[in-house]
Amino acid sequence: GCWKNKTSTQAITGQLLPPLWQLNVQQASGPCHFCTSLAPERCWENHLVGMSPARRPMIPLIFPPLLSPVFPCGPGSREWEYFDGKCYYFSLTRMSWYKAKAQCEEMHSQLAVINSYAKQNFVMFRTRNERFWIGLTDENSEGEWEWIDGTDYRTTFTFWKEGEPNNSGSNEDCAHVWISGKWNDVYCTYECYYVCEKPLPN
Repeated sequence: GCWKNKTSTQAITGQLLPPLWQLNVQQASGPCHFCTSLAPERCWENHLVGMSPARRPMIPLIFPPLLSPVFPCGPGSREWEYFDGKCYYFSLTRMSWYKAKAQCEEMHSQLAVINSYAKQNFVMFRTRNERFWIGLTDENSEGEWEWIDGTDYRTTFTFWKEGEPNNSGSNEDCAHVWISGKWNDVYCTYECYYVCEKPLPN
């Protein structure tokens, strides 16, 4: 029960030892167990003379299996973004309002109908510094703006740029999100990016 430094005759009594012993190491149980070493976690442990301290077993790292990516807008819809119960596609190419409308329809969607502050902020954030077509037009009757899905324009939120719509040149019949995020009317043949919108797949 009396421990000594190897390089000196100074005794180390159990009463003077700091509390650094391994919790699972018992007092020496036989004549061979009378040397100590510093364990990796800086605690002391006893071991056999003439033998290296037993190496601790390596704990293998277990990584969780890779999960398949989840696309809320359905398989093959990596380019679509989910927001507030619907999916949105922000184009990378410019085209006329008519072609943009047809392109959205080919993807089983429509040009975006912005009918809430939340949706306006979402689209505005994603389209900043560029012009994007939305599903708003007064082509059927000048000044009578209509959403392409039949939503009543008169009862919905609007976010026109100051002084717009102004029908400059008498043929500005389609609306797009302006660089500032606000709306502007322009010729439908003008080429802009576009935003498509569709419901979540069943």
